[in-house]
Amino acid sequence: SYLNKIGSAPNYTIDADWLARIKKVVDYCVDEGLYAIINMHGDGYTTVTDGWLMSTPESSGRTGVTPVPYTAEQQVEVNKKFGLVWQQIANTFKDYDEHLIFESMNEVFDGSYGDPNPTKYKQINDYNQIFVDTVRQTGGNNDKRWLLIPGWNTNINYTVDDKYGFTLPTDTNRNSSIPSGEQRIMVSVHYYDPWNFCGDGTPGKYSQWGKDADTDKKETSYDCDENFMEGQLKKVNEKFVSKGYPVVIGEYGCINKSAADPQNTKFRAYYDKTLCEFSKEYGCIPVYWDNGAIGDSFGLINRTTTKVVQQEIVDAIVDVFLTAKDKLNLAIIGTDDLEEKLYLPDSWQSFLTVLNSAKDVYNKAEASDSECLEAINNIKAAIAELKPDPSVLVETKLISEPQVSSSKNTQNDNLIHSISNELVDYSKLYYIQLTFTVNGDVTDDTFAFLLKPFSSSTWDGWDPDIIYFKDCTEENGVYTAKINAQAVLATYSGKADKANGIDIHYGTDNPEITLTGLSALSAQGDRHVHSYTVVNKKENTCIERGFCELECKCDEEEGKKCTIYLDFGKHQYASATTTPATCTKNGIRTTTCSVCKDSYTTELPAKGHRYIDGKCKECGEKDPNYVPPTNPNNPHVTTPTSPKVPTTAPTTANAKKAAKAKVKNAKIKSLSVKSSAKKISVTWKKVNKVNGYQVQVAKKKNFKGKNIVLKKFTTKTKLTVKGSKIKKGKTYYVRVRTYATYKNSKNKPTKVYGKFGKTLRIKVK
Repeated sequence: SYLNKIGSAPNYTIDADWLARIKKVVDYCVDEGLYAIINMHGDGYTTVTDGWLMSTPESSGRTGVTPVPYTAEQQVEVNKKFGLVWQQIANTFKDYDEHLIFESMNEVFDGSYGDPNPTKYKQINDYNQIFVDTVRQTGGNNDKRWLLIPGWNTNINYTVDDKYGFTLPTDTNRNSSIPSGEQRIMVSVHYYDPWNFCGDGTPGKYSQWGKDADTDKKETSYDCDENFMEGQLKKVNEKFVSKGYPVVIGEYGCINKSAADPQNTKFRAYYDKTLCEFSKEYGCIPVYWDNGAIGDSFGLINRTTTKVVQQEIVDAIVDVFLTAKDKLNLAIIGTDDLEEKLYLPDSWQSFLTVLNSAKDVYNKAEASDSECLEAINNIKAAIAELKPDPSVLVETKLISEPQVSSSKNTQNDNLIHSISNELVDYSKLYYIQLTFTVNGDVTDDTFAFLLKPFSSSTWDGWDPDIIYFKDCTEENGVYTAKINAQAVLATYSGKADKANGIDIHYGTDNPEITLTGLSALSAQGDRHVHSYTVVNKKENTCIERGFCELECKCDEEEGKKCTIYLDFGKHQYASATTTPATCTKNGIRTTTCSVCKDSYTTELPAKGHRYIDGKCKECGEKDPNYVPPTNPNNPHVTTPTSPKVPTTAPTTANAKKAAKAKVKNAKIKSLSVKSSAKKISVTWKKVNKVNGYQVQVAKKKNFKGKNIVLKKFTTKTKLTVKGSKIKKGKTYYVRVRTYATYKNSKNKPTKVYGKFGKTLRIKVK
């Protein structure tokens, strides 16, 4: 989105820092061999403050205000603005190769659902044409770059069906070296059908999809299952792909409702996999909408930890685009962590025979898909038949205390524990033992626990990984369940499963269960039974890693201690207080962590005046350029969209002179820096009459070029510096200077700076 990052007429200059940040992210992608798409994402939304493509920015996204469309005269200027913004983007990236694609807009329409307004649809077509013409004329690689074109709200029906008005732009300015029969235009559509399953976050509703879904948990009011999905993609193939216009499904995905329905993840994975399969069949490129929200939303990857949090869905998507030989290779690699010494010799030799046969299939140049898939199944079966050597089994108590059940809700199974790498190497874990008591009646068919790998790659539901009461032993009212952990894992492929452990759930149809014990048998090699007691424990904080210190109480090694470190915590930045920006003054937003109350500030740029009928609608200031209408029949003539700046050269010079006077002797005093947990805290004494301060952090004392790792502006007298560029154990240099602002000849706030005070050196802890 560009929105208020675009300057005023007549040049509509994009904020340089914003454009530089976009370039940095594109470089991340291209450097990894990925394809990146730059679009204008939010500027066409009538629901977003300052949205400007389909309605006036004064009316967009404001509570109680109906979006106001442009007049014909205003639309001319908006078209110009749209072209100039894309001209700047195109010039910035003109030398990038085919790994970069431009998309003109995103989900643009007039905000009214239902059949498109023909006049508004024409405006979308006009924007697309301006976009293509503008980009092509900037030259470089832009005259042959692939350009992505959306229709009305990227809706398939409104883009494919001729009666609604979508037209492809002409592409007359492309490079002459491109053959006349070859396109450089792609079509953008999105797919979220049915929305009740994909986007409606209502807990417990519409949590399943497809032929195997429970009819009480799926959308049944209209046809939107597999056949409908295939029909939609078949339409775009016939309309565009078959004619040389590739189709990008720029967004698809399903919101996470697994908290209310444990089977939701299974159906989400099936939905996404099915869409990818149809996309592959009909020549479309699907792009999953990972919005970074990892709770009850679309996120698959935690942006803070960089870990996959929805492995089943990622694997379902990737599986579509792997060959059978790729999958066999992964299955072979997945056996690397198995150790011969842990298994009985006969079972190990049988396993090796199967594994070597599978490797022969993989190395065979013309191996068929059926041969590869048969080899994969043989590997899984051979792993299941491996027999652990009892002589190397020892019992190790797990750290975590068992949780007590109080829920029998069939919609909310309860996660007891994810057995992970705490005191046992999970690759050497064989059996898990649980003891529990029961309050209520049970039958043989009542199940007590549900199992699955913590991060499973091919999990397709709970069955058959269920422990029934008939599988448990009972003595004096205490039940014991013993889980063959390796047998559970044997039905799944991928190293991640064995590294991350097994989830144990309970609930659903059970009576009340109270877990009394949780232990594991693992092959440690020392054949010694340790009995650990927690002697010291510190929980995670937002910035410090917690730990458990354990002491062995057994006879042979009493007093032996070990420390288990917990994962790092993370800030939960939730609440924000804002001092709004006015027409002439910058605002401040302070965002605070709900856990530790750490905060950071962001400067909000002044909005500038918005003159209508001679008066600013925001603050009421009169427009010095306003000329009253001479036509009494048209009393609402407004100031032209591109007014001359009212400030004259002499007054601008005076303002600049006054700003310089403010900072001339405004030096920073009492500067101090401290460091703790990968952050630097900087404080200084307040300087009167200045507008704010700039803090600079560098790797070298000369503060030149790339040595400067950070520049921050603030209006306060303290700042906490942190992030990926601040590394533990490294030495940095810090300095601060004042600044004052004035309006330049284009009426844009401009900074002048005072001199830097002393430079301080700090080593990050």
